[in-house]
Amino acid sequence: ASPCRSTLEMTPGRTKESIKLGFGDLFFEPHRVKEWFPNILMMIDAYHLIHARNNQSILAKEFGPVVWSDLKIHFVNALEANTEVEFLVSVVFPITSFCSKGKISLAL
Repeated sequence: ASPCRSTLEMTPGRTKESIKLGFGDLFFEPHRVKEWFPNILMMIDAYHLIHARNNQSILAKEFGPVVWSDLKIHFVNALEANTEVEFLVSVVFPITSFCSKGKISLAL
């Protein structure tokens, strides 16, 4: 079965168009993910993003181990959030704070 069909079978009541956030391995090709879920906004690979050892974490590689260490708890909280508000509080406020202090910069 395709990842799309398997995912939808495990999430009754959802359509492929309703999927905005995905959890999976970032080795998925982005254009494939967009084919499966046309409205997806973000694909998260929790293991490689935050749970991997420091030298394997995407955050550690991208921002350095100090920033990774400071941001890790916020990303863990976001991944474990039960509501959209909890997710946003866990991600938006810390990232905004880090950007305003010049610790990171984001290209949007």
